[in-house]
Amino acid sequence: MGCDQLEAGNDSGLGGKLWDPETKKNLTLPRGYMTFSDIDAGKDGEKEFVTASNYFENYYVGDQTMVQTEEHILSTTFWGKDAELGLDNPKQNAELTPVQKKKAVTLQFGKEGLQAAVFKFGSLQGETSREIRFGFQPTMLCSKTHMPDGSILDAMDSGQGNIFPRANGREAAKDFNSLGICFGKDCDS
Repeated sequence: MGCDQLEAGNDSGLGGKLWDPETKKNLTLPRGYMTFSDIDAGKDGEKEFVTASNYFENYYVGDQTMVQTEEHILSTTFWGKDAELGLDNPKQNAELTPVQKKKAVTLQFGKEGLQAAVFKFGSLQGETSREIRFGFQPTMLCSKTHMPDGSILDAMDSGQGNIFPRANGREAAKDFNSLGICFGKDCDS
């Protein structure tokens, strides 16, 4: 998992190509996911944002998301709108709390694969530094949810207050195959 920490009012653009260090040739990942988490704001209105070029097929946010989405022709921007001062930052490979899932977005790439990822992080002007985390993992689809009562729910458990993923800001299909999501043996090809 990567992390980008910024002073309020700044942004940082990143682009990355995938390549084989031995052959020095560019690679294409046939399918996969990239998640941005901890998208929120500071106490003085330092709204964080992630803008990603539309290299992805679908994006997933929680059914009670705290992330505002702006879809454009060539890119999509995800804005954090709720103030938080770093006390709920997710840890790598941990179950996420419902609030942490509400402040995350998972991008899915597939059919044509991924040769390069281009995105920009940033924050509006304010007093506090901001932090956004990212990694190549399907957090919204796979990460368990650590509920306030101590129970642990699978990502796809509906009900009981779990944060269920929605495709492209709408209801997730009952048949995840229609969204190109594979499980178990379906992922072999």
